[in-house]
Amino acid sequence: MKVGLAQINPAVGDFRGNLTKIQTVYQDAVKQDCGLVVFPELALTGCHPRDLLLRRAFANAANKALETLARRIGKVPALVGTITVNPASPGRCLFNTAALLRNGAVEALFHKRLLASHDTFDEDRYFEPGTESAFFDADGSRVGVAIGDDLWNDADFWEDRRAALDPVQDLIAQGCNLIVSPAASAWSLGKDKLRRAMLETMTRDDGLPVLICNMVGCADGVIFDGASIAMSDAGPLAVGASFEEQLLIADIGGGAIAEDSDSTEEGQLLDGLIMGTRDFMAKSGHRKAVVPLDGLGGAVAAVVAARAIEPRNVIAVAVTTKGSDAAEGADNRALAEKLGIEVQTFDAEESLQCLRSLAGKSVTAAPQDAAEDHLPDRLRGLLLALASEKHNAALIVTSDKSDLALGRLAPQGDGAAALAILGDVPKTIVSRLAEFINRDEDLIPPSILTRPATGGSGDGDPPNPSLLDAVVARYVDEDTPIDEIVSAGFDRSVVRDLARKIDQAEALRQQGPPCLKVTSRSFGPERRMPIAQRFSEW
Repeated sequence: MKVGLAQINPAVGDFRGNLTKIQTVYQDAVKQDCGLVVFPELALTGCHPRDLLLRRAFANAANKALETLARRIGKVPALVGTITVNPASPGRCLFNTAALLRNGAVEALFHKRLLASHDTFDEDRYFEPGTESAFFDADGSRVGVAIGDDLWNDADFWEDRRAALDPVQDLIAQGCNLIVSPAASAWSLGKDKLRRAMLETMTRDDGLPVLICNMVGCADGVIFDGASIAMSDAGPLAVGASFEEQLLIADIGGGAIAEDSDSTEEGQLLDGLIMGTRDFMAKSGHRKAVVPLDGLGGAVAAVVAARAIEPRNVIAVAVTTKGSDAAEGADNRALAEKLGIEVQTFDAEESLQCLRSLAGKSVTAAPQDAAEDHLPDRLRGLLLALASEKHNAALIVTSDKSDLALGRLAPQGDGAAALAILGDVPKTIVSRLAEFINRDEDLIPPSILTRPATGGSGDGDPPNPSLLDAVVARYVDEDTPIDEIVSAGFDRSVVRDLARKIDQAEALRQQGPPCLKVTSRSFGPERRMPIAQRFSEW
């Protein structure tokens, strides 16, 4: 049997558009003699609807769309991710469902059992877990359905499992000889290798093919990479493209394919940021972007924005004052010319002097120099926000994860922004990404790559990026206690100081825009720290 894995990019709530896309890809798969077509988890609703799921009208629209879609499906079955109403009480009102459509009707409903209530998602807020794993027959195969996390709990692979339940083993016990998994698996650096290793373990131990059809696209900063895969105990039967829509055809009776991939972590990251930016802009209704040119982060963000949308729709903004480096201005103009984007320069010196005069008259609670230290960033943020409004464009800020960790962001500028492209990219990886961009030509002027970073936000020289990123990875991403970080070879006073700054910057971060998620744990919904609290390790 040939199985079509339709890794599509649906938009949240666009039932008409999603339905049309599903129908079009289904017909294409049928023409290519597929005996089954699998679509991603929540393909009909888009992922993730979040609190739209609490609205009865949203569930009604999803049900109507499913009924309409079912009437357009022929004898070749389609497995489509959606939501369905839970008729029982008590319990959550909805199920995360994969609907089997065949011969013009909804033939069966399969409900997700292991809800994703970790990292970015909080499915337990919305969905009732399914109570049993089930299968269907297609073209002589008994096909088991494991939605999303239902596949990610293999006892032979995971040392620390989230639940004792293993839906895949339940399906094998029912005699299934093929497992398909509609998925909306959020991407992060290294996730593809983890997914591949898990599938290799499962197929080797269980001796049956496992197929993942993963969503592609971006939703509120969460990136879905596609990269659907069909794996047998002999090796991969089919491997999908990353960060683009594709109908992947997997021949279950065929042999393993030879793979030819030269992708690097930096290449994946660049592709993910470009697709994430493009999709975020399109789905949120933005056509133009304003990008501040402020050092290496600004240069990388400008490259990403220019490749994500048409360069003519990107406006680069540079804010200068009396102490600005003339060479930096020349570099900014050279970068903009190579990218084909517009660059605007604002001389803010006169306005800055006015603000300093006002601050000197009104600020009494702190020394004047401390108050004045923050004025350039606040003025810069105001000018960026004004440029965004003037051009009716989304403001894309360039703060990276290391900046956000320490609260190095201008409240007015970052608070008015639509997206932080690099908000989950550590500063050391931003540098690697810039070097990767320049692998073929000096698109980013070399002097930008070598120019020392400034402190920003009036707090002096920044910490060593390698040291800062190493502490952030442990303290933020892994929740490692300070004592354990110190025992790994870090200076206690340095770790305590950084931890203090990270904790005290929580309020600033919560005022900021969404970030494109690329690490295992980003600032935002994944890290829900209280602002008003008194616990500290430092």
